[in-house]
Order: sequence, then C-alpha cells, then structure tokens
Amino acid sequence: MCVLMIHWPGIDTVLLDMDGTLLDLHYDTHMWMHILPQRIAARDQISTEHAKIQLFKPFENKARTIEYYCMDFWSQHTKMDIMDLHREFADLIRFLPGAEEFLHHLRASPLTVRLVTNAHRDNLELKNGLTGLADYIEEQISSLDFREPKESQQFWKALMTSHPFDPKRTLLIDDNEDVLDAAANYGIAHLLSVKRPDSRAPEKHGSKYPAFSEYTQLLPISRSGNAQRT
Repeated sequence: MCVLMIHWPGIDTVLLDMDGTLLDLHYDTHMWMHILPQRIAARDQISTEHAKIQLFKPFENKARTIEYYCMDFWSQHTKMDIMDLHREFADLIRFLPGAEEFLHHLRASPLTVRLVTNAHRDNLELKNGLTGLADYIEEQISSLDFREPKESQQFWKALMTSHPFDPKRTLLIDDNEDVLDAAANYGIAHLLSVKRPDSRAPEKHGSKYPAFSEYTQLLPISRSGNAQRT
C-alpha cells in the first residue's frame, strides 16, 4: 500500500472533518437515504421513491447552505423529530477503520488538533457519547456556531478569528470536495481527501486532492521527518 508522504514538520495544525472522515458515513447514508424516506412513506402512504423526491427535491439548491446541515430545519420540513430517529439507529455509529489509531497518534503529538464539522451540535453530542471522539480532540467546532457552512469562505474567516491558525502550516482532512475547494481558496496548504467515507460503498476516485484508502497510509506522525512506513 502506498504511503502518503506528509511533511509533518511543515504542519502545526490538523483540522479533521467528522462524518465520512473519522466516522463511517454508512450511518448517515443509511439514515437519510433509507430510514427517513421509509418512515415518511409509511406515514404519508406513498412510495419510498416518492418520499425521497418529497424529502430532497425542494432543497436541491440548499446543499451548500447552513440550513442543509441543521437538524431543526429538517425536523420542521419532515414534521419528524430527526434527532430521535438518529438515536434509534445509533448502534451504527462507529469509527472508520484505522481512524481511532490515527487519533491516538495525533493526541500524542505536539500538533494542534481540531474537529471542524457541519454537523449539528446535538448530532455531535450523540456521536461523542458513543465513540469517545471528544477524548481525542479537545476543540470541536460546528459550522452552525458561525451560521456558515464549511463550503463558505465566511466559515474559514470566522474560524481564523475564533481559533487562529497558519493556513500554510495547516492540514485539513475531509471527504467533501466542495469543502476542500473552499479551504484551498482560503489558502490552506495541506489538503487530503478520503477514498472510502462509507465503509459499505466502493472507493471514490478522481479527486483533485491527494486521497487515502486507510489511515495507516498517514502513519507514523513525526515532527522530525516525513511519514515513513513502519
């Protein structure tokens, strides 16, 4: 397996996405693409495919807006308690393979490590409680705190104001290409994508950013040289 040669001495800050980067996106995919449409279909006595159209069609132009990531917004739209539904299937929440080991290495390093997510705070709290994610990352930042999604330049400006960092010495790992584009436009120098954000889905290919299949490709973390295979 190819090891990504990350120049760790050139990095002071690591910014990590949550869903599809540290945590398996299968949980969210299953919730939004299967469970929720099925519940709407059963309630409204329509087909599941019709329920999906009813659920997502009105919001095709909101995919990169803060409303798209707000649980309260979706609860109002669906007339369902979305967080209750998430709690019902919370046993599907888990780390991606190797992500927890990677966090162990980051925790032991002198690097500043922050979680930056579009997830609602209630969703973040649920996942913290089940995975212990907060034990590895002291600072957890939701874009909803700034009322701007990570796809927006305003998010990165607000993050800089509240949690200053040097973009040239910062690594962002995210499975969302639009977020990586926004970070690149802001000037973040080190960007990594995830080939398999959903463990039950095939690998993604064609990213314009360096991408990894397994977290072992990023280890070990060293401030005295590039990542080397152990």
